[in-house]
Amino acid sequence: MKKGILFTIVILLMMICSMVSAQESESSSNDEALRKEGRPRISVKTFENPSMYYNSSIGTGVTDMLITILVQSGRFNVIARNESFEEL
Repeated sequence: MKKGILFTIVILLMMICSMVSAQESESSSNDEALRKEGRPRISVKTFENPSMYYNSSIGTGVTDMLITILVQSGRFNVIARNESFEEL
């Protein structure tokens, strides 16, 4: 009797574990597909430093750091890197 109950509990635990692992694999594959296809496109314009304090290289440096962080995050498609944009 005790062996039958123990066997039933073990079988139920195995079924629960298999369902949880199947759900995790589905969600990870869905996340990967969304990550590749559903990423928004973004462009970064060079920041301007109108003051002559520390030259104008501060804006370029900040722009480069922002672009690097956006690309490394993997959440965005950066479509224009270090290009000059026309004023809107």
